[in-house]
Amino acid sequence: MSSKESTEDLCGTYQLKNEDHTLGNSVRYVLSKNPKVDFAGYSVPHPNEPFVNIRVQTYPGTTADDAMIWALEELDVMFNTIQKK
Repeated sequence: MSSKESTEDLCGTYQLKNEDHTLGNSVRYVLSKNPKVDFAGYSVPHPNEPFVNIRVQTYPGTTADDAMIWALEELDVMFNTIQKK
C-alpha cells in the first residue's frame, strides 16, 4: 500500500445484487451525511434488473471503500435499533 492516495481510491461504484430503491436510497442518504464524502448517488438501471449501482466520491484522506463500509455499518446500527423497538 502506497502512502499516496490515487484518484481511483477516492471514487468507487458498488453493485448491490437483489436490491432496489429501498436500500439504494438508504445507503445514498447515509453516505451523503458523511462530511468526508463529496458525492453519493445511486441508480437502478432497469426495473427488471435486480440490482442497484451506488457511486461514491470522497475527499482526500478517505477512500471510497472506507466510506462505503462506514455507511453500511451505520445502517446496520440503525436497522438493529429499529428492530429492537
